[in-house]
Amino acid sequence: MTEFDALSVIFFRRARGKYYFYLTRKGPNMPSFPSTWTPIASVILQEDRELYSRLQDKHGEMSPNMLKCLTALRVVFQRNLVKIADLVEQANYTDVYDLIGQIEPEILNVWLHSMIPSGYEKITTVEHTFHVYYMLFIPPAHPSLFRMKLKRFSDIYSTSEYVLEEKAKWIKPKKLIRNFNTLKHLYSPMMVSLVEKLRVEYKSLLDTAREKERLRDDTIIDSYRILPYVWRFSTPAPDPAPYNTTNIFVVGNEHKYIIDPGSTSSEALSDLRLFIERNIETIDGILLTNENPDHCNQALTLKDDYDLLLCTSAITAKHLKEEGFVFSSILKEGTKIALGSYEPLQIEKWHLETLELPGSSKGSLGFLDSRGVLFSGIALHKDLTTSTVKYPESCSELLDSINRIKKFPVKYILSAHGSIIVDRKKTISENLERMKLVEKFVIDKLKIGTTTSDELTDLFILEYTPKWKIYAKSLILSNLEKLSSEDRINKIGEDYIWKKERNILKRLF
Repeated sequence: MTEFDALSVIFFRRARGKYYFYLTRKGPNMPSFPSTWTPIASVILQEDRELYSRLQDKHGEMSPNMLKCLTALRVVFQRNLVKIADLVEQANYTDVYDLIGQIEPEILNVWLHSMIPSGYEKITTVEHTFHVYYMLFIPPAHPSLFRMKLKRFSDIYSTSEYVLEEKAKWIKPKKLIRNFNTLKHLYSPMMVSLVEKLRVEYKSLLDTAREKERLRDDTIIDSYRILPYVWRFSTPAPDPAPYNTTNIFVVGNEHKYIIDPGSTSSEALSDLRLFIERNIETIDGILLTNENPDHCNQALTLKDDYDLLLCTSAITAKHLKEEGFVFSSILKEGTKIALGSYEPLQIEKWHLETLELPGSSKGSLGFLDSRGVLFSGIALHKDLTTSTVKYPESCSELLDSINRIKKFPVKYILSAHGSIIVDRKKTISENLERMKLVEKFVIDKLKIGTTTSDELTDLFILEYTPKWKIYAKSLILSNLEKLSSEDRINKIGEDYIWKKERNILKRLF
């Protein structure tokens, strides 16, 4: 009879205010180890011992039972319940052992100390004896150290020589205890004794640790609150100044929604993730105002990680479908999104109303809070001018959208870039004046014979300010398209000809 050392990892975590164990079920005609509905497990392999030896030589004995802890960590990674990309940024690794070897020692130390020895059981089969060491895994709570994918049910059929699993499932402790008396043959006795121990001892320790972290992290999160039940997380955007940050908003009470989660860096979302995890029971979904990457490129990750709804306009959804986006709901003018209640104003049915605000993007949306707060997306900014040329009528539609905003009964406007707008009339007036300035500039230059968009752009930057340099051509092009749609100019090749001047040329020739 062959003897093996084996490691069984008990996943224990809290999600949405409830506690769960991650257990596996043995398939038909599979070996006796592990028992049906038991923690995930593995024999301690020679590769585990070699990894232990390398890391011990490099960093010393980082934790008690370091070999078993490393084996447990290897099992965690192999079950794909962890976002590996968050552990080793842009790392090239050949296998899970190589991956563990690349984790920063400070982070690895935290992980190893999250593995707590919790029991031993000897299991004997016809051919083998397994010395099974149980390790309780209480994952680090901070999102920069750990993110576990809480899958409700998953297939993880394994073809290992000793450990074969058919299904894995998150199960509540109460269910384990409640079913044990009638389903003793499904559970390992050690598993049930550990569950009882966890309920009495570890649960209070876990709660105490999490409460300390919550108090610390709530202080951080509170700094992002800009209005009652409105939080703003400013993150790096791919565009240069003045659009080099994107405002991500969270709004709501009993029902919270994230508006426009985009960033060039997933690390920049760590505090937003912390907020989501602290409020997961009340966060319902994600709202996208437009299709630009700096407003949506983190949406799919957040949707998948936290099982959130994803909503936007039909046009934006159509464009993003090619990027792999799958939307839960399509929003249109007048669609109301429930946020719960708001006691200070005695609003029992507080909501966002969807507004169609095209111009910068064909399917752009805004959201009007019934308290008088407007999330304007990319339709209106303070000290910035938005205008692109993704389609001919963009400039005209943007003017219409800005003029619509003038009529809304709002106190605050929260735009996707820049600061809060409290002087609505002044900001709208300044935006309209800047747009008129660009149009007048284009007309004046066309009248004196400047004909190409590149020449107009260079002259505009030279005459006004390099502040808009990256957007100057879009501003020029959108105005040229507007003048063309109004039949005031003709386009011949790359040249734009003012119609009056073209008529003079016809008479001359």
